[in-house]
Amino acid sequence: MMSKHFKAMTLPRLVGNFVLGIARYFTALFTILACLVVFHLFNRTRIHGNAFWRLRPNLMIVSNHQSLIDSYVIGSTLAFPQFLVMPWLLPLHLPEWKNFFASRGLRLAMMLWKAIPLARGSEDRGRNLGTYRRIMDALRHGTVHIFLEGTRSKSEALLPPKPAVAKLILQTRASVLLVGLNGMHRVQPHSSSPDGQRWTILRALGRRTAWIFHFRVRQTVDVIVDDCVITHEELLALAGVGTDEERYQRLASALSDRILQLKESVHPVSSAA
Repeated sequence: MMSKHFKAMTLPRLVGNFVLGIARYFTALFTILACLVVFHLFNRTRIHGNAFWRLRPNLMIVSNHQSLIDSYVIGSTLAFPQFLVMPWLLPLHLPEWKNFFASRGLRLAMMLWKAIPLARGSEDRGRNLGTYRRIMDALRHGTVHIFLEGTRSKSEALLPPKPAVAKLILQTRASVLLVGLNGMHRVQPHSSSPDGQRWTILRALGRRTAWIFHFRVRQTVDVIVDDCVITHEELLALAGVGTDEERYQRLASALSDRILQLKESVHPVSSAA
């Protein structure tokens, strides 16, 4: 039988986890519904490839990066409706600490969205070590979305891929689903100041939070989902042999080439670098 002390320690934690899980489920559901409105009603989003029921445990979703809200269009595209019955497969994303954790409101929202903060710079290595452990734990039963370029592109062109992303992919032994994006740089243009956007809503949230709602309307977005999931064994073959740095760079370049092919299959002229 459980001791009174054990019950006193365990039961509140179980209740707390249950309440947090319910809150995260309905937060994610509301977010997905909001994304459907933003990307399919206010804008025109076209889905290419099979995005239906593609999520599975130990899957890394890898895409190019054009705006600060790319994770939302990709996450909602791949998660709905599978999320409704398998909420643990909702893709976790790795937002940059400076952009997504700048205020208490954002930190609370990111906790509910189960986001894993990623910090840049050598001074943040200790924090990122904890991030790596959380990614490994998330992949055991779920999925993670990461940007191959590491930062946003100001146009349709791809930026050089980050070998560190390829290193993370190989070390986690995850399989990979590639996704190409076109047009998100027009929905939320690259700008150091969110106040430069023309069309905004909920500006009253404040400068540190309102940038999320700075987006344009009546734009065309293409989400191109690869037909095949790349297994860990196939990723090792793409990485080849050599030093670790050579293997990471080779794999990153191969994944970047494939994302470029996905993009060019829809817009062969505008996406050419």
